[in-house]
Amino acid sequence: MQDIQELITALLSKDAGFAYESLGRLEALSVSSNAVYEYFDEFLKMLEHESSYVRTRGFVMTVANARWDEDCKVDENIDRILKILRDPKPIAARQAIKRTPDLARCKPNLRADILRALEQALDTNYPESMQSLVRKDVSLAIDRINSLPPPRRTTPGLLKKSSSRGGTPRGKPLCS
Repeated sequence: MQDIQELITALLSKDAGFAYESLGRLEALSVSSNAVYEYFDEFLKMLEHESSYVRTRGFVMTVANARWDEDCKVDENIDRILKILRDPKPIAARQAIKRTPDLARCKPNLRADILRALEQALDTNYPESMQSLVRKDVSLAIDRINSLPPPRRTTPGLLKKSSSRGGTPRGKPLCS
């Protein structure tokens, strides 16, 4: 198996097939292990990349690793992360919008921020044909978020790091 750093480097590749294969492998690793979370800051950097494909991959990996966010990096960077919902490229925005319920599931303390960003994503300069698709995507994402179960309470003292927006139990994923 390729090492994690090689897979992350591949996310920047102009070879879309190679990058997509690496993305799939990294997502699969992120489901079962926090090994990829160590590279979270690299995913944040990808959100600022000139290529919309790379920005989208960075968002996907940010969401995939939110389940391991003991350091509250998602909380601290939520505005930066959600900026892609208004990406100049409507395809990038649509792909990110579709993943917001997964982020809300893992970070219930950020649901209000996510819902606000989704509402703001409706105000774009996309061609009308794309605006209607974005509106549908946003509506579905909002419905999915609103149907999520309420946040579970954590026992005081189990949090690794305190934050004004919450924290995560040490060594356990935030969501399944």
